Amino acid sequence: MRNENRICYAVGELARRSGVTVRTLQYYDQQGLLKPSRFSEGGRRLYDRQDMLRLQQIVFLKSMGFSLDQIRDRLLPTATAEQLTRLFEEQKEAIEQQIWSLRQALELLEQGIRETAGGNDIAPETLFAIVGAVRQGNPYAFMLRRLDSSDLSYYLDKVAGANDAQNLQAQLKQLTDVLLGLHRTGADPLGSAGQDLACRWWALMQQLTDGDPERMQSLFAAGADDSAWPRDAADLKAAMTGFLGIALAAHLEKQGIHIPQPEEDT
Repeated sequence: MRNENRICYAVGELARRSGVTVRTLQYYDQQGLLKPSRFSEGGRRLYDRQDMLRLQQIVFLKSMGFSLDQIRDRLLPTATAEQLTRLFEEQKEAIEQQIWSLRQALELLEQGIRETAGGNDIAPETLFAIVGAVRQGNPYAFMLRRLDSSDLSYYLDKVAGANDAQNLQAQLKQLTDVLLGLHRTGADPLGSAGQDLACRWWALMQQLTDGDPERMQSLFAAGADDSAWPRDAADLKAAMTGFLGIALAAHLEKQGIHIPQPEEDT
């Protein structure tokens, strides 16, 4: 049985097989992101199987919109079968999230089509801002449909147009990933990890709403509306209600904070 780890490719062949340019591989080398495992007697770069797997991660993460600095912190080891399985599972989940986000974009566009076909007018910049927010990977973009025009304008600026929008999106995605991970592993929402998440989530909520109780209430109302949640978001909905709701209530009670409750329709 041949040892696949000992098969090496020159920089030109690796570039051709991977669909990147030689200049790109040279740049990754200069940046310390992908250095060849060895060199030929003539000094040519040679890449082995582990290098190829590292390049696969870089290409994948770039396709998801990460910068090279962000990619550097996200590269996973691939020396064992277990590590490789974990890598592919994480990439699978990322693609599933992207597919879900695109479905949300499609639903929002279909909503716009129905409204304009009925004679109502929708400002193009508003529609494109909503779709843009969805494509940035915001798993809660469907809630935008539950907001009135004033709140919608405010949140679109926050999550799609503000200077700190990218940072907010990154924080929201990171906390959502933590939430799903804790919920799937059966963690205790009252434990240290659950309470840490609740503390960070509440801080982000305050940042997102600028501490405005009415805006806070509109977000809770949007999340409490069962009909607003897409079927594809069942896992996230269960994590929000079965884990975060309990963790957040306990955290706020300890802090003496009254959480705004959505008003019931009469």
